[in-house]
Order: sequence, then C-alpha cells, then structure tokens
Amino acid sequence: MYLERAEPSGAPTRESDTAMYEDDDESRLDAAERLAGLDPRAAAEYLTDIARDDSAGDEIRINAAEHLAGLDPRAAADAFRAIACDDSVEDGLRVEAAEQLPALDPRAAADAFRAIACDDSVEDGLRTAAAEQLADIDPTAAIEALRVIACEGGMEDGLRSAAAERLAEIDPGAGAEVLAVIIGDDSMDDGLRSAAAEQLAEIDPGAAAEALRVVLAEDRAPAGPGFGWTRPRRPRPPRPPRPFRPMSPMRSSRPARPSW
Repeated sequence: MYLERAEPSGAPTRESDTAMYEDDDESRLDAAERLAGLDPRAAAEYLTDIARDDSAGDEIRINAAEHLAGLDPRAAADAFRAIACDDSVEDGLRVEAAEQLPALDPRAAADAFRAIACDDSVEDGLRTAAAEQLADIDPTAAIEALRVIACEGGMEDGLRSAAAERLAEIDPGAGAEVLAVIIGDDSMDDGLRSAAAEQLAEIDPGAAAEALRVVLAEDRAPAGPGFGWTRPRRPRPPRPPRPFRPMSPMRSSRPARPSW
C-alpha cells in the first residue's frame, strides 16, 4: 500500500486546491488507521510521516500523532513535540499537542512548553499557561520562561504579575529581581505594583525598600494611592507650526503726491 499525497492535475482554483489537499490528508489518515489492524509497524511509519508533515492540516497532524501513540509512543512523542514547536501551527493546537507529552516523554514536554512560553507570537494567556505547566514538569526550566513573561512590557499586566508570583515560588532570588522590575515600571497598574512590593518585602525587605526609594526619587509628586507616587503627567503635544503667510508690501501713511 502506498500512502503518498497525489499531485493535483489540471489548473484548479485556490479553493478547490485547498479542499483537494484536505480531502487527500484525511484519506491518508484513514488508510493509515485501517492499516494499523493489518500491519502495525507499517502503519506507525505512515502515521509518523503524516504527523510530521508540515504541509498537512494541523488537526490531521495531531490526529495522526494521537493514533501513533498507541503504536509507537516514542515516535508519537517526537511528533507531538514537532507540532508544539512549529510556529506555523495554530496556537491552541500547539498547546494541545504539548499537553499530550507529559505522559509520553516529560523531557519532550518541557521542551515544548518552554518553546511556547518564550514565543512572543503566541497569545499571552496561552504563553502563561504553558509556563505554569512547565513549572509543574521542570521548575528549573520554567525559571527563564517565567522571567521572560514577567519582564515583557507588551504583556498584559495581570499575566506579568502572575508570572512573577509563580517565579518567586520556584526561585525567590529570581522572583525578587522580577518583582523589583514590576515595581519600577510606571506603565503597570498601581495596584499590581503595590502587590509586587508587598510580596517582595516578604522575600527581601532590603530590596523592596531600595525599589521603593528609586520610585520615589524619580517622582516626588504628592502622595497618591499605592506607594505615595502619582504617574507623571503626559507631555503636551507640540503645537502645529503656523502656516506661512507672505508679508504684504508696506504702505506709506502719506497721501500720494499728484503727478502734474
């Protein structure tokens, strides 16, 4: 049995071409599943090819890897890791593939979750979830991922704060450094900065005091909610330049002399 994608003939449209390939992917998967009852070893090879084929549909690849897990767990782990680390795969499906790995290969699971957590093209919530699952598998590997998320200015404030708190539980020293960064970031929500200061004070009172001194030294505005600072005022936008107006010729105040 030969399970290879057939090349389309003629000149189909883009829509029909996509549908043709999707149908072909499903046919390959169905054939490989039927082959499993006749020749498990050959079926495992075909399922591996489908799961690692980046031109196949994302869900087809995951389905192939799931069927492969019952035939060859090691090959399935490699396939799931390849899918989870492939940035062309939809974010949610990458996480779904990574979540299959802990039961198959914890080390591969750690690699997959770390790749997702450190990929700034992945949705923020999924990155944070991947870092938290990584912490359950390999706390040491999670330190860098959580540090990246907590210090990333473009990340949502609540997710940065949650990553810093989780990091402090794993590594108090690294957590203290990140909490100090959050305290000094005036783009963060004041309530979250206050919570970071309280947590930092429990870990390292001296570092918390120093972080607050730096903040207060940068802004000596009257006390407000939080630590006693207020956000600096936004600079006023520059005034637009005035339109150029040519000067009119000077007129004499004296009456014109008659020309006779």
